[in-house]
Amino acid sequence: MLFQIVYPARARARTSTRVRTRTRTHVRTLALALAIALAATPASQAATKRPNARPASDPCSRTAVNAGIPALRAHDIWLSSAAYRFPFSGVPANAKNEVLWKKFPGGARKTHYPAPNLPSCRVGTRGTEDRTTRKVGRYFESLQPIDGVYSFTFVDSYGRELTTLHWEEHSLVRRHPERWGWYVGTKWAGHDADRAFEVQGAGCKLAVLPETTITGEPPTPVTTYRWVRDPNAVMVAFNPVLGSPNRRYRPSRTSTLKVRGFVDRRALPDWLVAESVDHDFGCGQTALEPLFTPQPVADHAFKSGYGPGRAYIIGQYFGESVVQKELLPGEKPTHNNMPYNAYNPKPQFGNSTYAMINTTAVAGGGMVRGVVRAGADQFTLYDEFGYCDPNFTLRNMLLRRNGRRVSKWNYFELADFARENSPTVRWVYGAIDPGLMTIDLEAATASANPASVRMYAWLPIRCDR
Repeated sequence: MLFQIVYPARARARTSTRVRTRTRTHVRTLALALAIALAATPASQAATKRPNARPASDPCSRTAVNAGIPALRAHDIWLSSAAYRFPFSGVPANAKNEVLWKKFPGGARKTHYPAPNLPSCRVGTRGTEDRTTRKVGRYFESLQPIDGVYSFTFVDSYGRELTTLHWEEHSLVRRHPERWGWYVGTKWAGHDADRAFEVQGAGCKLAVLPETTITGEPPTPVTTYRWVRDPNAVMVAFNPVLGSPNRRYRPSRTSTLKVRGFVDRRALPDWLVAESVDHDFGCGQTALEPLFTPQPVADHAFKSGYGPGRAYIIGQYFGESVVQKELLPGEKPTHNNMPYNAYNPKPQFGNSTYAMINTTAVAGGGMVRGVVRAGADQFTLYDEFGYCDPNFTLRNMLLRRNGRRVSKWNYFELADFARENSPTVRWVYGAIDPGLMTIDLEAATASANPASVRMYAWLPIRCDR
């Protein structure tokens, strides 16, 4: 059984009735009714009517937490329970900030390029913060050997193996002597890609910690287990395409070779480990009570691409990063379009999928907090957004620069503005625990320990609204 939010029929009926009532009722009448209701309700009763409505800390605080979670500006914070209009204009809703113009830092990239704007923070229906992040964004050519060996094991947030990545000086396939370099498992993954590896930030990697105490008479050692943050692991992404100077240096199909997971920190230089720690994505938290009993993490298969004749987009969203006009090796012009199928489980890596620190509906969003196993790990719902992700089309975008209208067709493809574009995902927030059939007895004991660290994250589900 896959994770899907199913509301009782009476609750659905009440919800649709409220929506229709809000739409049809005049603003003054609604305000008067609200004032009368508040006057007739005792303060103590009103306070207990919405238990656990917000987390312990104020949502969308303007204070920076660390380098990875920056401070916010008031006009970038969207606290309404209704969907904002994308591209985001700011608060108030009619603010003149339809698009960001960014400049490439140097080299071949000197041109300004528009990037659709997004809010820096929004909150779920129960107040959980969905906030912008900043990643380390460090690309590099190779991991460094551990004990003289160029072999690395990628694991998920609970230490389960995803795959191995190893370097071979000579091809493992006799009839293809040119296939030396990196191998993902037994599959050749190319060589000489100078940006094949990326560190975004410190993710949520957990390890089982045994603790022994002496109790009873006669004194008897008792060992307990709990999950704790693992300081010896760093989240790394591998993409054999980025920075590859020649197609002959990599396989023709690399989509199944891209992997993200945790590796031993000794595979990275100390300065890069320190930067990842400075950009700590944490494991999340909440003071809310769960809404449902645990259910398996969804095994979704989001479809991404285009309609007939590339007339409209399917299953894509828009990033805020600038898009280069002059490409570096291995790059393709994407026009800021990002596919949601990147969040699909990867069967070649144990059906691994991503648990997110934030969603694609905020600036600096879509950042990975952890790696979990779809269909096996358990998800407990604590919060959600009552609307589907508004970031799915540029139909409403008005492009201006220096006060003058700019032709958006010069920067974005026609499919981005099609009427047929539709939302793809809705985001839910909750705790993720490892499936008991995928871990050993000690880890299962740790999962039952209330003192254990749990991972809380955002997950995408199909748009059902």
